[in-house]
Amino acid sequence: MSLSKHDPFRTGPLLAIHVVVYAGFAFYAKETVGLPDLFLAVGLIVASAKDIETFEIPDLASAWLFISGLGVASWLGTSIPYVLTGAALWFATFFVIHSAFRNLRGYDGLGFGDVKLIAGIGAWCGPVGTVYVILGASVVGLIVLMLHLIRTNQEIQSSGVAFAPFLCLSAWVMWIF
Repeated sequence: MSLSKHDPFRTGPLLAIHVVVYAGFAFYAKETVGLPDLFLAVGLIVASAKDIETFEIPDLASAWLFISGLGVASWLGTSIPYVLTGAALWFATFFVIHSAFRNLRGYDGLGFGDVKLIAGIGAWCGPVGTVYVILGASVVGLIVLMLHLIRTNQEIQSSGVAFAPFLCLSAWVMWIF
């Protein structure tokens, strides 16, 4: 019997693992977790868990991150043009990478969900903070991929790897530290 894409016995534990990991980082880094932290965590956890489960990032999660990022920036007194620049710059950068890879290789190397997700992350972390998010996600993603390939003794294929979990956890760590 195979599990469907939306099997609650698979989704529930996956979400629980995410909550525990994100809470662990939060309580290690901060004395208190505020409402802005929870707004960010909800969007990141939903995007990450769904990407692991289905290789799709819900548009609602990306929109939530973008809108809540602007709202929190306004609430905290951060420059709205600054966070909009972060969202637009990284959306455009990922869109160019997405389009170029697709045109060169004939399939997606970076999904359009990741393109929309990075705009939401850019709205939270700004143009500079998002550089560190991408760097952290890339390094950890490569390490995890290499360990998986060594463990399974497989060659690298053109199969997909969910990148949102690495982007989301990296954005969370960037935000709370």
